[in-house]
Amino acid sequence: MNEQVSIAAGDTVVWASVHEAVNAWRGRCLNAFSRAEYAVSEALDRLAQDAERGALVKLPHLVGQRFEALAAAIAPDGPFGDGAATVLKTLQAFRDHDSVRAPLCHGLGKISVDQAGRWTLVVRMTSFKNRRAERTMFVWEEEEARHLADRIHADAQRLQSKLALLSPNNERTPAGSGCGSMRPARGIGDGEK
Repeated sequence: MNEQVSIAAGDTVVWASVHEAVNAWRGRCLNAFSRAEYAVSEALDRLAQDAERGALVKLPHLVGQRFEALAAAIAPDGPFGDGAATVLKTLQAFRDHDSVRAPLCHGLGKISVDQAGRWTLVVRMTSFKNRRAERTMFVWEEEEARHLADRIHADAQRLQSKLALLSPNNERTPAGSGCGSMRPARGIGDGEK
């Protein structure tokens, strides 16, 4: 009953290539986050340079706060809210991925492989809330992970495109509404999806 049986790794699994594939997937996701974060920072900087309304734009140090500052600046009641509805919608769509950013960046991963050679990544993370440790675990199987990376990448590209063309318009809105306007440059408008 107490016989020790060793379980050998299957010869069909090339561990180095599995490890490389998981890291490539994680890297693709992180690259998409980095590109979106850079685009948000650059857009905030452009808005802050506006002579009339730039002082109303916050330029926070932390990346998450930059997303919030940009959302506030281009919200309907923000200083650059007029004409920025599609940009705000695109920004909010990208923010749907916030929950996976921290574990991808800071979590400790462990890889397992099934008999068909498909990998599963288990990521553990410890965070602190109210002076207590909170331990969470995230699990991504290879196929769903690929779909997740595709969605993050596509949403990041859409956001980058919208933000790259976003520029402040120095004309005030009619009837002295006081909120100014924000129009995407080169014809990108609210009618586009």
